[in-house]
Amino acid sequence: MRFLFVLLPVCLLAQAASLDPLAGSWANQNPQADGTTQITVRKENGRTLVHIWSACHPVDCDNGEAEATLWNAIATADWNFGDNRTRIELVPQPDGRLLVVSHFEFDGESEPNHVDQSEFFVRQAPRMIGPDEAATRALLQQVAETYRTLPSARFDYTETVDRSNSNTASRTVIHSSTLWSPPNKVRTESTGASENSILIEDGQWMWTVYPQSNEFRRSREGAAALSLVRTYSLLGNSRDLVFTEKEEPFQGSMCTVVAITFKAGVTQELWIDKLSHLVRKTRSHEPAPDSDGFAVDRETVYSVARAGVSVDPSEFSYDPASTQAKDRTEITRAAPESMVGKLAPDFALRDLDGHEVRLSALRGKSVLLDFWATWCKPCQNALPVIEMLHRGLRENGLAVLTVDDEPPEISGSFLKRFGYTIPTLTDPNKETANLYHVFGIPTLILIDREGKIVFYEVEFSSEKLRDVLRAQQVW
Repeated sequence: MRFLFVLLPVCLLAQAASLDPLAGSWANQNPQADGTTQITVRKENGRTLVHIWSACHPVDCDNGEAEATLWNAIATADWNFGDNRTRIELVPQPDGRLLVVSHFEFDGESEPNHVDQSEFFVRQAPRMIGPDEAATRALLQQVAETYRTLPSARFDYTETVDRSNSNTASRTVIHSSTLWSPPNKVRTESTGASENSILIEDGQWMWTVYPQSNEFRRSREGAAALSLVRTYSLLGNSRDLVFTEKEEPFQGSMCTVVAITFKAGVTQELWIDKLSHLVRKTRSHEPAPDSDGFAVDRETVYSVARAGVSVDPSEFSYDPASTQAKDRTEITRAAPESMVGKLAPDFALRDLDGHEVRLSALRGKSVLLDFWATWCKPCQNALPVIEMLHRGLRENGLAVLTVDDEPPEISGSFLKRFGYTIPTLTDPNKETANLYHVFGIPTLILIDREGKIVFYEVEFSSEKLRDVLRAQQVW
C-alpha cells in the first residue's frame, strides 16, 4: 500500500482534466488475474462509460457499465451489486499502461468489509471487423438498447438445464414469470427443481421470499442485478467473439438467430424477434472442464415476451409483517446455537438407489448429517474424513448420511469417481436443508441416540467433530 501513496501523486500530475485518453480496450497485464480481467472505456452522448469483466468460469463475467467521473483529476466509476459494491480509479501511466485501483466493499455479518487492490492494464490494439460482424454487433447493440429503455414488461419462460458426461446425464426444468417496471423494479416467481421462490426488487431492497415456509431474505438492491433485463442490456458490448447469423421463425414470429462462439469453447444462440427486438429463446453450451466433469446445456424459451403491459405497483413491494414472515438469514445465523439440545426434525429422503431413508428409523444410533454439494470445494475437502468416519465408526453405532440437493446422477457420479461409499440422500427441493436451517455448506450436524442435536457446525473442523464423537462414545 506504501507503493500507492508514492505513486499516486506522480500520476496526478500526468492525469489530464479529460477522460478522452482512457478510451479504448485494456487487458489485465496478469493473464492469471482472479479479479478484473478487462476494461473498455467509450464515449456516448457526452458521457464516458467504463465496462468491466471479471474472472469467472468458463468465461469471464460481464459486470456491466458505469459512468466515469473525475474526482481530484482521477477517473472513477462505481458499481452497485447489492451487498457488494466496487469503485475503481483509472490512472494513466507514463509508460502507456493503466493503473487500476479497485476498492471492494461487501456486507459482513456485523459490519462492511473492505478490500483494496491495484493492478496494471495494457492497451489492446483495435481489432478489425468485417461488414457481417459489424452488422451483427449493431443488431446486438439495438437489442441492448431495447432492454435498457424497456417500459413495463412481462416475461414467462422455461429454463431447461442438462448436465452430462460419459457416464450419466440429468435434467432440471425451472418455470419463471418476471414482471419489470423501470427503472429497476423486478418481480420473478420461480417453480421447479428447487424451493419455490419470489424475487422482488423494489428499487431499494432485494427480497427473496419463500412462500412455503413463510420466510424471506433481504439484501441491498443492486440495480436489478439478477434480472434478465439487465442481462440482455449488456449485449452489444461483447469482446473478441465469433458471430454467425440467420433467420428462422419461432412461435409465429420471424427471428434473427445470432450464434456466438466464445474463446473457451462456450457457445450461445439468441433468437431475436425482428419487430420487437426482444429475445424469444436462448441456447448455450459449456463444455466439460475436464474428462470427469459435466458439460452443461441450457435452453430458455419465452412463451411470453411483451413490453408495454400494465403492472400493479403493489407487485413490487413486500412487507414481511403482513404474514408474520421470519427472516431466514437470522434463523440460519442462530441455528448452530438455537438447534443444539433440541429434538432433531424428522425427515424422509431417497438415497441414490431410490430407497427411502427416514431419520426416526435410525433412533438408537448416533447420526451424522453432512450437507454438501459436488461443486463446493470445502465440501470436497471434507469428504475423505467423512468417508473415514463412515467406514471406521459404523460398527460403533454411527450412521453417516450426506445430503445433496443436486440430481442423484450428479452426486452419484461424483462419489463413484472417487470411490466414496458414504450413503447419500437427495434433497431436491431443499426441504430438509431448510428444516435444519442450512445456509452455508458444508454443514455438519450430529444427532445423538435419543434423537437430539448435540453438534451443529458450519464449515468443517475435524478436531471439534472428533471431540463430540468421543463424548457420544462412538469414536
